Amino acid sequence: MLKVCIVGKENGMRNYIHNLVDWRNYNCEIIFETSDGEVAYPKILRSKPDIIIAEYNMPYMSGISLSRLVKKELFDTEIILVTDAKKLEEAAACFKAGVTDYISNNISAKELSEILRNVSEKLPHKQKRIDIEQKYIDVVRQNTLMEKYKLFTDIVTTAVPVEDLLDRANAIEIDLSAVWYGLLLINIKDRHDKRAYAGELDELDQ
Repeated sequence: MLKVCIVGKENGMRNYIHNLVDWRNYNCEIIFETSDGEVAYPKILRSKPDIIIAEYNMPYMSGISLSRLVKKELFDTEIILVTDAKKLEEAAACFKAGVTDYISNNISAKELSEILRNVSEKLPHKQKRIDIEQKYIDVVRQNTLMEKYKLFTDIVTTAVPVEDLLDRANAIEIDLSAVWYGLLLINIKDRHDKRAYAGELDELDQ
């Protein structure tokens, strides 16, 4: 099910949108409603809705401001703003903020149904792309962890040329010239030398 939230200062507006269509017909469910963008924003980040229907003019945080913030964090979320489409400056601001569409607060059931149908058809393709991207990120992360493990194992246990170690470290964005890496290597060498000296002293005592 696609998750939907409705944000608007007027109870009447929210109730009108809520009851205008049968959301299940579009594979949608309304997960929460609230009265202003400032309250809605943290809820949106937590719940990650697929569709946001928000009023253009709201106290504390407008629909436009909310849209800009959401698009920075949840780029693929579809946002529909409730506004006066006759005001061209509002329409321009909507699209500049990354809004999918805008509707009037007295939109008909037929008009909202058409918008929801279009949006609900687009979202599965977006989700598939997101899933593929996430799998790629997971594979890269796992391979990087393995390369880091191999690198530090070679630093500690084998005689690998320094040039090779530096090249491998640069490839996985590790700076071996950092101070704490130098201290780590010095510590290992010092401990090794102390064990060697201890062995030589034992031989002298015998």
